[in-house]
Amino acid sequence: MKKMESGNSLESNSLEDIQFYSSHIHLYKAAGSKATQTDRRKALLKAVKDRHNASIDEKRGITELFSDTETNDEEEPMEGVCEGARRRRRKYADKLMLSEYFIERPDDLEHNWIFKLCPLGVRNLVVAHNRTTKAYNKNGVLQSEFESLLPGGAGNKCGSKFTILDCIFSPTTSVYYIIDILAWNSFSLVNCSTEFRFFFLKSKLEENHDITQKTKRHRYPFLDVIGRPAQLNLIEDVLSHFMENENEEKLDGVLFYHSEVDYRGGCTPLVGWLKPYMVPEILGIPVAAEYMSEKPENYTSLKDRVEKMKTAYSKTKTHKPRREKRIKDVEMVNIVDDLELD
Repeated sequence: MKKMESGNSLESNSLEDIQFYSSHIHLYKAAGSKATQTDRRKALLKAVKDRHNASIDEKRGITELFSDTETNDEEEPMEGVCEGARRRRRKYADKLMLSEYFIERPDDLEHNWIFKLCPLGVRNLVVAHNRTTKAYNKNGVLQSEFESLLPGGAGNKCGSKFTILDCIFSPTTSVYYIIDILAWNSFSLVNCSTEFRFFFLKSKLEENHDITQKTKRHRYPFLDVIGRPAQLNLIEDVLSHFMENENEEKLDGVLFYHSEVDYRGGCTPLVGWLKPYMVPEILGIPVAAEYMSEKPENYTSLKDRVEKMKTAYSKTKTHKPRREKRIKDVEMVNIVDDLELD
């Protein structure tokens, strides 16, 4: 049994540099469009480069999320709604960067992509602020509140500092596995490339090793899910045998990140997802027999699976009224449903 390893400038100390919603969210949507996944990747990469080349980037603020400590922790009023029909939205909803199924293998996979082996668990946005740490699911519902050594979450004297992490929580071992980082000690990282974010996170956890340890006071350790270059020989090597990590976690699947993408809330083709049994079909490399045995009996191909999901989603969409002022996960058929995010 092999163990799963745990593994632009920073100009601002304020929350005003962070935004979770993409101004290019329309580019993520594939339904009703003839654009291929590859075309949409190219369009998004161009948008990323345009932002990085701009002398003044768009404001990416989340100051309002922290400005009023008396406000309901989970919900805030929606704009443009009359008092008599007040509706509320959860302020931490739709903030996570979500993947699409890796339907089309990128030509530059081995040169510009990074992969992570993800344990089975629940996707959480972890926010450390005001000397407490809170975990929210993808819908912005508070899941847990506790003390941690993360900056802002009781890990330093200044409660005004904040740290925001994209994690997978394992209920079986009570471990938060960090797959991405949005901010650390009030330094924004959402404008930084994937490669830099992963390097920064690894460095900070090495500098603050106690964060990765479980104690009586800090009952939830935070472990880094290491990123590796998406070279086919490396992927084949780690998936050629059935794998669990040091905490006996089951491998859920493989996430692929383009090395240049910045952190944007919503679904994006620049982050891909494959179940282990899908890897031979898409990447053309073998995986352990134990992974292939996990393939559902009715599974034929990934494209067929996505088409069935698209059909099912289209039927449900016609029965659901559109909600005002709500940014939804676009193209639900492409969002990873297998990661058990709910």
